[in-house]
Amino acid sequence: MKPQVYLIGSMESAKDGGTGWRETLTPKIEKWYKIIDPCKLEPSKTGMDVKESIEKIKSYRRGGQWDNFKQLLHQIITADLKAVKQAKFVILYVKPEDKLGGTLEEIIRCVDWHKRLLFICDGPISEMNSWTLYRMLEAGTKFDN
Repeated sequence: MKPQVYLIGSMESAKDGGTGWRETLTPKIEKWYKIIDPCKLEPSKTGMDVKESIEKIKSYRRGGQWDNFKQLLHQIITADLKAVKQAKFVILYVKPEDKLGGTLEEIIRCVDWHKRLLFICDGPISEMNSWTLYRMLEAGTKFDN
């Protein structure tokens, strides 16, 4: 049985919903690992694809529909943290300008649950938010490309 690897990184602030880098990386490593891709799992979590889910979340926020917002986010968060826990290790793709929400929690859970984090910083690592960078370095190993 192949070890599971979970792919984390910004989805909400990524123009493509975070699908591009995951689609590029997956064929390169799927020979050795079972890939857990949150973008591909989105329909099972929310009944929508990533872009639809992001738009639904934004519409709930804009409309002040907090109960719907919380219910949808609870489904996503529960599934994503379960994936972190199940993974042998986690791969993070991040840009210094990314607005990280769930990704930051997933990084912290990697530390708490002793999961190895391999990360790719697409941009100058010196421009990362200090707190986020500290957590990334605490949990993992940086790859330049």
